[in-house]
Amino acid sequence: KVLEKTLYHKFMPDYAPIGALGYIDAVKEILIQYRTQSITLDGIVTASGTASTHAGILVGLAIENLTIPVYGICVRRSKEEQKSN
Repeated sequence: KVLEKTLYHKFMPDYAPIGALGYIDAVKEILIQYRTQSITLDGIVTASGTASTHAGILVGLAIENLTIPVYGICVRRSKEEQKSN
C-alpha cells in the first residue's frame, strides 16, 4: 500500500505553519461575538511562541479588512534571553 504524505516546510524544529489556519477561523468566531454583543475591540493580545497564532490572527483580520492591533507576548524564550537580544 502506498501512503501519501503532505510535506510542509518547517522554519523551526517544532513549527508547522499550517497551524496558523486554525487562528484564521478563530478570528471569525471572535468577530461574530464582537459584532453580536456590541463589544468594543481595541486590540487582541496573544501568546507568541513560533508566531503561528499571531500570524493566523493577523491574516484573519486582513481577510476581514480590519486593522485591529494584535500584540504578541513571547512565551518561547525566558525573560533573560529576551533581554539579551
